[in-house]
Amino acid sequence: MAFAGAGLGFTGGAAVGGGGGLFAALPLILGAGNAIASYIGGQQSQDFSNQQAQNLEKAGQLNAAQVAVNRRKLAGEQRVAAAASGVVVSVGSPLDVMMDSFLLGLIEEVAVRFNFNSRAEAVRAQGRIAAEAGAFQAGQAVLGGILGAFDRGLFATAAPSTSPAPTIPASTTTRSGGFLVLGGEAGV
Repeated sequence: MAFAGAGLGFTGGAAVGGGGGLFAALPLILGAGNAIASYIGGQQSQDFSNQQAQNLEKAGQLNAAQVAVNRRKLAGEQRVAAAASGVVVSVGSPLDVMMDSFLLGLIEEVAVRFNFNSRAEAVRAQGRIAAEAGAFQAGQAVLGGILGAFDRGLFATAAPSTSPAPTIPASTTTRSGGFLVLGGEAGV
Protein backbone atom coordinates (compact mmCIF):
# COMPACT_ATOMS: atom_id res chain seq x y z
CA MET A 1 0.00 0.00 0.00
CA ALA A 2 1.57 3.30 -1.07
CA PHE A 3 0.74 6.79 0.20
CA ALA A 4 1.53 9.31 -2.50
CA GLY A 5 -0.57 12.11 -1.01
CA ALA A 6 1.00 14.97 0.92
CA GLY A 7 4.48 13.93 -0.21
CA LEU A 8 4.84 11.37 2.57
CA GLY A 9 6.93 8.93 0.55
CA PHE A 10 6.01 5.92 2.70
CA THR A 11 5.42 2.54 1.07
CA GLY A 12 3.93 -0.35 2.95
CA GLY A 13 4.80 1.17 6.33
CA ALA A 14 8.51 1.62 5.57
CA ALA A 15 10.17 4.84 4.58
CA VAL A 16 11.80 5.01 1.17
CA GLY A 17 15.42 3.99 1.58
CA GLY A 18 14.80 1.65 4.50
CA GLY A 19 13.65 2.35 8.04
CA GLY A 20 10.45 1.90 9.90
CA GLY A 21 8.25 4.65 8.49
CA LEU A 22 5.92 6.87 10.43
CA PHE A 23 5.75 4.41 13.34
CA ALA A 24 9.53 4.60 13.69
CA ALA A 25 9.42 8.41 13.51
CA LEU A 26 6.91 8.63 16.35
CA PRO A 27 9.55 8.87 19.15
CA LEU A 28 11.32 11.61 17.20
CA ILE A 29 8.09 13.56 16.76
CA LEU A 30 7.09 13.11 20.41
CA GLY A 31 10.60 13.98 21.55
CA ALA A 32 10.47 17.23 19.59
CA GLY A 33 7.08 18.08 21.09
CA ASN A 34 8.32 17.34 24.60
CA ALA A 35 11.43 19.41 23.96
CA ILE A 36 9.39 22.41 22.90
CA ALA A 37 7.07 22.05 25.89
CA SER A 38 9.98 21.72 28.33
CA TYR A 39 11.78 24.74 26.91
CA ILE A 40 8.68 26.93 26.88
CA GLY A 41 7.77 25.80 30.41
CA GLY A 42 11.20 26.80 31.68
CA GLN A 43 10.99 30.19 29.99
CA GLN A 44 7.52 30.82 31.41
CA SER A 45 8.75 29.90 34.90
CA GLN A 46 11.60 32.37 34.52
CA ASP A 47 9.22 35.10 33.32
CA PHE A 48 6.90 34.45 36.27
CA SER A 49 9.84 34.54 38.69
CA ASN A 50 11.05 37.83 37.24
CA GLN A 51 7.58 39.32 37.69
CA GLN A 52 7.49 38.11 41.31
CA ALA A 53 10.94 39.62 41.88
CA GLN A 54 9.79 42.97 40.52
CA ASN A 55 6.76 42.84 42.82
CA LEU A 56 9.03 42.11 45.80
CA GLU A 57 11.28 45.04 44.91
CA LYS A 58 8.27 47.36 44.67
CA ALA A 59 6.96 46.08 48.01
CA GLY A 60 10.41 46.69 49.51
CA GLN A 61 10.41 50.26 48.23
CA LEU A 62 6.94 50.87 49.66
CA ASN A 63 7.84 49.36 53.03
CA ALA A 64 11.10 51.33 53.17
CA ALA A 65 9.19 54.53 52.34
CA GLN A 66 6.76 53.76 55.18
CA VAL A 67 9.68 53.25 57.56
CA ALA A 68 11.12 56.62 56.45
CA VAL A 69 7.77 58.33 57.08
CA ASN A 70 7.57 56.74 60.54
CA ARG A 71 11.18 57.78 61.25
CA ARG A 72 10.48 61.42 60.37
CA LYS A 73 7.22 61.34 62.32
CA LEU A 74 8.98 59.97 65.42
CA ALA A 75 11.71 62.64 65.15
CA GLY A 76 9.06 65.36 64.98
CA GLU A 77 7.15 63.92 67.96
CA GLN A 78 10.35 63.72 70.01
CA ARG A 79 11.24 67.32 69.15
CA VAL A 80 7.76 68.56 70.08
CA ALA A 81 7.66 66.59 73.34
CA ALA A 82 11.10 67.82 74.40
CA ALA A 83 10.32 71.43 73.50
CA ALA A 84 6.99 71.26 75.33
CA SER A 85 8.78 70.24 78.52
CA GLY A 86 11.19 73.15 78.20
CA VAL A 87 14.23 71.12 77.12
CA VAL A 88 16.56 72.64 74.56
CA VAL A 89 16.64 70.07 71.76
CA SER A 90 19.51 71.49 69.70
CA VAL A 91 22.31 70.41 72.06
CA GLY A 92 23.23 67.71 74.59
CA SER A 93 21.38 64.53 75.52
CA PRO A 94 18.04 65.38 73.84
CA LEU A 95 19.86 65.89 70.53
CA ASP A 96 21.76 62.61 71.03
CA VAL A 97 18.50 60.72 71.67
CA MET A 98 16.88 62.20 68.55
CA MET A 99 19.95 61.41 66.43
CA ASP A 100 20.02 57.83 67.73
CA SER A 101 16.33 57.41 66.88
CA PHE A 102 16.94 58.91 63.44
CA LEU A 103 19.90 56.58 62.76
CA LEU A 104 18.00 53.52 63.98
CA GLY A 105 15.20 54.47 61.60
CA LEU A 106 17.70 54.74 58.72
CA ILE A 107 19.15 51.35 59.60
CA GLU A 108 15.67 49.84 59.64
CA GLU A 109 14.89 51.43 56.27
CA VAL A 110 18.06 49.98 54.72
CA ALA A 111 17.37 46.57 56.28
CA VAL A 112 13.85 46.51 54.82
CA ARG A 113 15.19 47.32 51.35
CA PHE A 114 17.95 44.72 51.69
CA ASN A 115 15.55 41.98 52.83
CA PHE A 116 13.11 42.55 49.98
CA ASN A 117 15.90 42.83 47.40
CA SER A 118 17.48 39.61 48.71
CA ARG A 119 14.17 37.79 48.40
CA ALA A 120 13.74 39.20 44.88
CA GLU A 121 17.18 37.91 43.86
CA ALA A 122 16.40 34.47 45.30
CA VAL A 123 13.19 34.35 43.25
CA ARG A 124 15.11 35.43 40.12
CA ALA A 125 17.65 32.68 40.76
CA GLN A 126 14.83 30.14 40.97
CA GLY A 127 13.57 31.41 37.63
CA ARG A 128 16.99 31.05 36.05
CA ILE A 129 17.27 27.52 37.41
CA ALA A 130 13.82 26.68 36.02
CA ALA A 131 14.79 28.02 32.60
CA GLU A 132 18.03 26.03 32.61
CA ALA A 133 16.17 22.90 33.73
CA GLY A 134 13.65 23.40 30.91
CA ALA A 135 16.46 23.69 28.37
CA PHE A 136 18.16 20.60 29.79
CA GLN A 137 14.90 18.63 29.70
CA ALA A 138 14.39 19.80 26.12
CA GLY A 139 17.78 18.39 25.20
CA GLN A 140 16.95 15.13 26.94
CA ALA A 141 13.65 14.91 25.07
CA VAL A 142 15.33 15.47 21.71
CA LEU A 143 18.03 12.91 22.47
CA GLY A 144 15.42 10.44 23.72
CA GLY A 145 13.41 10.94 20.56
CA ILE A 146 16.43 10.37 18.35
CA LEU A 147 17.42 7.25 20.28
CA GLY A 148 13.84 5.97 20.16
CA ALA A 149 13.75 6.53 16.41
CA PHE A 150 17.03 4.61 16.06
CA ASP A 151 15.56 1.77 18.14
CA ARG A 152 12.58 1.60 15.80
CA GLY A 153 14.77 1.62 12.71
CA LEU A 154 13.97 5.07 11.32
CA PHE A 155 17.56 5.73 10.34
CA ALA A 156 18.31 2.21 9.03
CA THR A 157 19.76 2.32 5.50
CA ALA A 158 20.39 -1.32 4.69
CA ALA A 159 19.14 -4.72 5.73
CA PRO A 160 21.41 -6.56 8.18
CA SER A 161 23.80 -9.08 6.64
CA THR A 162 22.70 -12.70 6.86
CA SER A 163 26.13 -14.17 6.06
CA PRO A 164 28.21 -15.36 9.03
CA ALA A 165 31.34 -13.50 10.07
CA PRO A 166 34.54 -14.88 8.53
CA THR A 167 36.56 -17.17 10.78
CA ILE A 168 40.33 -17.57 10.85
CA PRO A 169 41.61 -21.13 11.30
CA ALA A 170 43.56 -21.58 14.53
CA SER A 171 46.53 -23.11 12.68
CA THR A 172 47.35 -19.82 10.92
CA THR A 173 47.55 -17.58 14.00
CA THR A 174 50.48 -17.11 16.38
CA ARG A 175 51.30 -14.73 19.19
CA SER A 176 54.42 -12.60 19.00
CA GLY A 177 55.17 -10.10 21.75
CA GLY A 178 51.51 -9.68 22.71
CA PHE A 179 50.35 -9.22 19.09
CA LEU A 180 48.21 -11.64 17.15
CA VAL A 181 49.86 -12.42 13.85
CA LEU A 182 47.80 -13.90 11.05
CA GLY A 183 49.31 -16.40 8.64
CA GLY A 184 52.66 -17.20 10.22
CA GLU A 185 55.58 -15.68 12.12
CA ALA A 186 55.94 -12.05 13.04
CA GLY A 187 58.48 -10.15 11.00
CA VAL A 188 60.59 -7.28 12.20
